[in-house]
Amino acid sequence: MKNYIFILATLLYSCTKPLNITVVTNITSGPNTIIFDDKDTLIANKPASSIFLSPYKEHSYSINNSKPQNFRLFDREGILNIARKEFVILQTRYESVNEEGVALDMYEFTMTSYMLIDSFLVCHKGSEITDKAKLKTLVDSIKVSKNGNYKDPIAERFRALEDYDNSEEVNNFKKIGNKDLFIPKFWDYNLGDTIPEEIKVRESKERLKYKRNVKKNFIIFADDFLAFAKLSKDYSVVNVRDLLRAKIDNRKKPLIN
Repeated sequence: MKNYIFILATLLYSCTKPLNITVVTNITSGPNTIIFDDKDTLIANKPASSIFLSPYKEHSYSINNSKPQNFRLFDREGILNIARKEFVILQTRYESVNEEGVALDMYEFTMTSYMLIDSFLVCHKGSEITDKAKLKTLVDSIKVSKNGNYKDPIAERFRALEDYDNSEEVNNFKKIGNKDLFIPKFWDYNLGDTIPEEIKVRESKERLKYKRNVKKNFIIFADDFLAFAKLSKDYSVVNVRDLLRAKIDNRKKPLIN
């Protein structure tokens, strides 16, 4: 019986498809040579490259002849964050064009999200905090979180939600910190993917009568998002260093850079 179970497990393992792993490295000094499991070579000449590796297995990598490091894969693709970069998950919504009716879905409470990238606090326009003491409380809450996120609850406005910071829930946007070497994928579109203008969703004939919306998530580098947010009319960006240096006067205009 034991032999049968071992053979069955071996067959199941051998039939499992390899995982497409995104490898993020620092290429400021030129391409990187990465050896996986002492046999597979990846020449990384751009910030994000990819390699196929076996699931349910411990792997090792050595970059530019450095000491090998280990990481374990299970059944999910993701990012091997060798460069220890930070990322932002952004949420986009696709809405059907069928106008035969309007679906009355359950009301969705959208809570305000904040995140800290370097010394900058980012939120949507209209969610800015003008009170200096409350802003400092918010920043202090974010700084003790793992990834640098805060979601504003409805009832308790300035209580940090650790569950949100550590979970895979995305409320408009979410930052992923650089503390984990491997980040399991929970987004729909990966680094470098082209975000489609339209998507197809299989629906029943009854549901097709109504206008529907589907949310999808995509991931980008945090520094790229920060540069975009500073120029965007949709986001507010606050330099927290100004707060720490006591340059903020809450009697003046909202805290926006």
